[in-house]
Amino acid sequence: MNFKNMLKYQLTSTMGVVCIFSLMTFAIFAGLYLLQFILPHFLVSDQGSYNLSSTVYLFAIIFGMTTFKSILEFGVINGVSRKTIFMSTTVTYGVTSLVIAIMCLLFTFLTKGFMPTSDMFVFFYGERYGIDVIFQNVIHQHSLNSVFPNILWTTIVLFLLFVLGYFITVLYYRMSTIWKYIVSIGVPALAITVIPMIATSSVGDELIPIMLDTLSFTQGFASDIPNPYISVISLSLVIAIVTTINYLMMRRASIKQK
Repeated sequence: MNFKNMLKYQLTSTMGVVCIFSLMTFAIFAGLYLLQFILPHFLVSDQGSYNLSSTVYLFAIIFGMTTFKSILEFGVINGVSRKTIFMSTTVTYGVTSLVIAIMCLLFTFLTKGFMPTSDMFVFFYGERYGIDVIFQNVIHQHSLNSVFPNILWTTIVLFLLFVLGYFITVLYYRMSTIWKYIVSIGVPALAITVIPMIATSSVGDELIPIMLDTLSFTQGFASDIPNPYISVISLSLVIAIVTTINYLMMRRASIKQK
């Protein structure tokens, strides 16, 4: 099986999953919209919007976490090299990210009249394109000049989440049992205890503003008008780094027996 066949196999299976996810998401959002007429005091309707972005972002990272082992085993069994497996997986993530980004924008356009959905791109960068981002009573309106940057930025964010999900799984896959316990317990413990202590200390007073300024600059918020293209470049660099690490870990991963 060559790269073309491996890519075709992954794209076919992945698009099937995306279609099912899209139909389920639309059904859930439509159900929430209909329920507001039955339970108006429990569901937000004219005072907010349904968050579609968080749904697809969660899907991306979970899907990235679940594809490593099955694809690796399938490729090795069919005589595909590790490099080909990884390249086809990476291309699949990129294509899937683009498809989902376009579907999200279409979904928002088609449903904005009766089922308003929030959009992370508009929330962060809508001001640049003259888009209303007030989520009280009046939901944001898309402008045509924001279509391309919206799709581009959303694609990059989804791509990053895919590779981060892959990174988490391959990292755990390569770890010994003892290291799995150390990471699983140690990281949350650090997040709950050490990080808040540093944040409230004198070190945190100096470090946090620097971190926030760096984050603001790399995501295009340094100027008065936010720039999504700076964010795209920064996130692309992160994707390149994480993807390289993923490949270095994946190429020596052995097939573990169940």
